[in-house]
Amino acid sequence: MSKPCHIAMIHADHHRLKRIARSLAATLLAGLFPVMVLAQDAPKDPPAGFTFKISSWGAWKGPELFIKHGTKWLPVEILDLAYSSPLPYNRGEPLVLARKTPSDTGEAYVPLLSVIIPEDCREPLVLLLPDAMGASRPFVVDINPKEFPWGSYQFVNFTHSKLVGLINKSMFSVEPGKVQMINPSNSENTRLAIQVKSVKGEQSKIVYSNMVINRPSKRMLIFFHSAAGGTGEPTIETRCLVDFQQPVKTGGG
Repeated sequence: MSKPCHIAMIHADHHRLKRIARSLAATLLAGLFPVMVLAQDAPKDPPAGFTFKISSWGAWKGPELFIKHGTKWLPVEILDLAYSSPLPYNRGEPLVLARKTPSDTGEAYVPLLSVIIPEDCREPLVLLLPDAMGASRPFVVDINPKEFPWGSYQFVNFTHSKLVGLINKSMFSVEPGKVQMINPSNSENTRLAIQVKSVKGEQSKIVYSNMVINRPSKRMLIFFHSAAGGTGEPTIETRCLVDFQQPVKTGGG
C-alpha cells in the first residue's frame, strides 16, 4: 500500500524536487571550484632524491636549457636572480645543461654547460654569471639553512678586488671568488646599516651602502660582480636575492 502513495508523492513534488536538485548541484559546484583552483595553483612537490635550484645574473638570453633525468630531458626554467623550482640531479656526477637542436633522427641534446656540484653541498643554487666573452659560467652556492641560516646575510664576491664591509659596527672582508656569511643574530625589525668597499692597494671605494630591516625569517644573498664601465674601466655591480622562510605545514583534522 505504500508504493502508490510514494509514487503519487513524487509526482506531486516533481517540480519542487527538480528545483532542489538544481540548487544542490550549483552548491556542490560552487564548493568544488575553489578547491580545484587551489589545487592547480599549489606548488608541485619537489622530486625525490637530490635537487638543485638555478638562477641567472640578469635575464637569461641563451637557448632553452634541458637536464637529463633518467631517460627523459626536462626543461629548465631560468629566472633573473630568483629561485627556480627544485630540479633533480645525480650527486657525484657533473650536472650537464644541454640545448636542443634538430637532427636527422628528430631532436638531439647538445651539452652547453657542465657544473660540478660539491658532494657536501646540501642544497645547491647554480648561478649563471656572464663572463668577459659574453658566455655564461656557473657558480654554486649552498643555500641549505644549516649553511645559510634564516636571518643571515651572504656576501658573494665575483670581482677581482677584496671587499671590506661593515654591518652596524661588525667588520668583515671577502676575498675575490669567495663567500662570507654574516649572522647578526638581531631581533625582529632591527635596522642594520650595511656598507661595503672595494679595496685595491691603498685605494678604496664604496660599492654598496644600504639600510635593511633584519628579520629572523628572512635572508639575503648579496652579489658583487665586475662589469665593463662606460670608459672601459671595470665597475662593480651589486644585486641581491632575498627570500623568506615559509611556514611549516601542519596536518589538520
